[in-house]
Amino acid sequence: MGCLLGGLGQELSGVSEVFRDKIAECFSAIAERVAGCLEEARQLQDIPDDSNVQEMADLLVDCWEGAALRSRLRRSPNSLDAMLDFYFQAVATNRRHPEGTEVSH
Repeated sequence: MGCLLGGLGQELSGVSEVFRDKIAECFSAIAERVAGCLEEARQLQDIPDDSNVQEMADLLVDCWEGAALRSRLRRSPNSLDAMLDFYFQAVATNRRHPEGTEVSH
């Protein structure tokens, strides 16, 4: 459970600027890939046209890291499951039909 990059970041960010910068680059690369997936969802009108996919991707990575830490501490995937359920429910709740009407869930 958890995230290797998150663990490394927690351990090494205060020790080495080089490690901190490299780990930050890795998280940015992950967020960029997630943003690409969210952009595809926006093009398919699965999420609203006005969604800021980069902001959504950065938030998902941030939330994942916090939930991964709590999952490690609790030795249970419940924090990760709850975070993903919340995140995707929030995204789905804001989904709109192409005509601009809300989709109710």
